[in-house]
Amino acid sequence: MGSPQSLASAGMAIALLGISLLAYRRHRLRRLLPLSAAFGLFVLKVGLLHLDSLYPALEQQLQLASIAAEFGMLSMIFLTLIRK
Repeated sequence: MGSPQSLASAGMAIALLGISLLAYRRHRLRRLLPLSAAFGLFVLKVGLLHLDSLYPALEQQLQLASIAAEFGMLSMIFLTLIRK
């Protein structure tokens, strides 16, 4: 279940998503795109955790989607780090 702290962290992720997209627009560094995707996936994950409280019958599906979003975040951060 989501908490107010997770909403605050999602707000910070939205701000970082905006900053990384602005930086991409200015400098055209392709390595910023996976980083932006990671921030977007984090926001998605928090949203899924909060949907769990609204739709308890979908708890397993939302938990699986949350794990997939977490794996996607880690993959995007890895891609950001290994790109030149």
